[in-house]
Amino acid sequence: MTTKRDLDLFRKHLRTLTKEGNPGIMGTPFVILRIFNPGRSKPFYGVIGNSKFAITLNNIFFSSPYTIEGDFKNNNSKKGINYKIKPIWFGYLWVRIMPLIFITLLGIVFFQIEDQFDGYDWDIFLSFFVFMAIFTFLPLYLTIEGKVSMGKKFLKEFNSIHS
Repeated sequence: MTTKRDLDLFRKHLRTLTKEGNPGIMGTPFVILRIFNPGRSKPFYGVIGNSKFAITLNNIFFSSPYTIEGDFKNNNSKKGINYKIKPIWFGYLWVRIMPLIFITLLGIVFFQIEDQFDGYDWDIFLSFFVFMAIFTFLPLYLTIEGKVSMGKKFLKEFNSIHS
């Protein structure tokens, strides 16, 4: 993104909206360690330097395993921001692997006790299994939505300063 205005204004605005910290913690199960940490009122969490930044959403319960990493370009001819939305690998893999492990373990447990099921109990088992499959794969959809909403929120803040 390029702009004709000064990037220092956007950098200062982004610092006021960002809780300082390691963005690699967010989007992983370790985010729960921040539950009593103040500063949740700010929309972003990360590090903002003079030439580079790495931020993610500041949300504990619906965190997104992505960061926005970029740099500020302040040449005489071009002023702008280059950024990419990158995955936080541990959180990214956690959201994709844990549902598979959970469904596999659930299937193993139920098939180990299959001799205890009568004919009509299989309907209950299959209904429960389908419900659990939907419940465990829902985070995959939410992470995709989180990536899109994080990008929109970042662009909204950039455009609010430069419009």
